[in-house]
Amino acid sequence: MERIVEEKQKAHKTFQAALSSKLKKSNQELRELKDKIKQRDGTNIEHREQADCFQDEPICKLISRRVKEGQFKSQMKCSFYKDYALNREQLLALRDAADHHFNRFTIRLKKSYPNLSNGDLTYCCLYLLGLSDADVSALMQKEYPTVSEHSRKIKSILGDKTLVTTLRNFSYSSDL
Repeated sequence: MERIVEEKQKAHKTFQAALSSKLKKSNQELRELKDKIKQRDGTNIEHREQADCFQDEPICKLISRRVKEGQFKSQMKCSFYKDYALNREQLLALRDAADHHFNRFTIRLKKSYPNLSNGDLTYCCLYLLGLSDADVSALMQKEYPTVSEHSRKIKSILGDKTLVTTLRNFSYSSDL
């Protein structure tokens, strides 16, 4: 009888040791996951601050104001919105702002995706602001189907269907 009790105690101790080992491993994995979350949260805050600084640029504020005022519709002819059009200097200012706030954004984008034209890079800067095809159509004074086709071309080059998210993720990377 004592022998049975000793064997049960030994089996119980072995079981407890195994559980203790699993618990230690789980706790270590949990600590590692918490560390990753902290790093991501810090990175997300940094990215939000970076995006906020970009949005605070005078050219970005101007574009946001025009989009808000115009409430552009895809069914309208772009000429209806001619007062909202961006000129060449404004588009260059937008590219400069994107390059300044996002570690040479257009240069890195062109290097990573050589099939993008200079016009594509300008469109990418507009999409980086979160604009819709209707917004880009009005601001660039290009008909909506043309802009939509241009957007599809850029998506196919970048290999993704969510253009704004892809561009924002790319903007936060620092590869060159």
